[in-house]
Amino acid sequence: DKDKDKDKDKDRERAQWVVKILKTLATQAMSEAAYFSTGQHEAAAFFHYGLSAPFYTHFTSPIRRYPDVVVHRQLLLLLQHERDMRTYHRETAKRDKQQQQLLRRQQEEQEERVRKGENLLTHTTAAAASASVSASVSAAASAAASAA
Repeated sequence: DKDKDKDKDKDRERAQWVVKILKTLATQAMSEAAYFSTGQHEAAAFFHYGLSAPFYTHFTSPIRRYPDVVVHRQLLLLLQHERDMRTYHRETAKRDKQQQQLLRRQQEEQEERVRKGENLLTHTTAAAASASVSASVSAAASAAASAA
């Protein structure tokens, strides 16, 4: 029994060394995590190689679960705000374009009314001049007939 126990102890010790060596080999290839504030680095530093993600947010401790929830809520609100702002700008641009088109149409209609008014004024002036000439001729003819 003593020999079996010694063999078990040796096997256990070897297994621990194998585990230790494997852990060392597996983790030695990985660089130590670097934590930083995003406001102090370029966006390229946010890349997560292992996840192939351009942006990555990481929280480490279960003790900080509530702060994690708060940060996630803030991120969601920020993303929602950005989406809302894009929608707002798109809709505003659309309204501006429609307003410009309406103003352009109104201006063209006004210009057309002015042109028609000028034509009307020209015709009215010509008609009035013609009537005036006719009246003058009639008056002269009446005066000549009265004098004779």
